[in-house]
Amino acid sequence: MAPKKDGPGPGAYMLPSTIGYAKTDYRKTRSPRYSFGLRSQSSYEEDGPGPAAYKLGSVTRYGKATNLKFSMLHRGELE
Repeated sequence: MAPKKDGPGPGAYMLPSTIGYAKTDYRKTRSPRYSFGLRSQSSYEEDGPGPAAYKLGSVTRYGKATNLKFSMLHRGELE
């Protein structure tokens, strides 16, 4: 099966850039190429401890890992 050539591909169009100030697309907002400023403080450092901060050795994804417990007593009153 051969590919169809109905029209031009996406590389045939030369769209203007949206970065910088020279030859930019007038329909889009302009943004600087580089910025010289301070980074804003990220909030992920203050959220709390990560998942490795807790010792959960006996807990699995199915619940607490324990042995089966049997008893010779009945559970309660039967009707």
